Amino acid sequence: MFASAQSVSKSASSNAHTQHQSRLAGTPLNPPGNRPRTEPGLTELAGYRIRAIRSRGQGCNVYRASGTQGRRVALKVLPGRRQRQNGWTERFERDARIAVGLKHPHLIEVLDVTHDRGCDVLVMEYAKGKKLSRWIKERGPMDETQAVNIVLALADALSACHAAGLIHNNICPDNVLLTAAGKV
Repeated sequence: MFASAQSVSKSASSNAHTQHQSRLAGTPLNPPGNRPRTEPGLTELAGYRIRAIRSRGQGCNVYRASGTQGRRVALKVLPGRRQRQNGWTERFERDARIAVGLKHPHLIEVLDVTHDRGCDVLVMEYAKGKKLSRWIKERGPMDETQAVNIVLALADALSACHAAGLIHNNICPDNVLLTAAGKV
């Protein structure tokens, strides 16, 4: 089930595994001695070159990055301080393993889960678009048909997540990405 994610991780960089190891390979989640480093000046993480910061959130930062073969990806970086919260490590590990195997047209694909510099890193497909909150702010209220289509697409995606055993605990306009055409 995780073969494709492991091959993506291995092809990212030949020296990447000297600094990090794939979470799917069963390495410890928080190696001793690593300190979180997620500042915006970061240029490389988990074998990927950081190109730009896409968003800063309360619990994580999302970076646009590229691998050694030029593939664009998004890196969702969760700082090490989250790992100290009760049960965080176990929930993250479980949810990440499920997410790597989850494929759906309205979900961003998780390609790999890794650990580098004291942070958990989700390597995801790069999807170009705008947050729903920004889209509405720029264009104003959407028509009823478009709103219903977005809600149906979200419901379909959430249904797939729930069927796989995942529960998204932060559904909000900042966590919904729309294409230029307004599709989820």
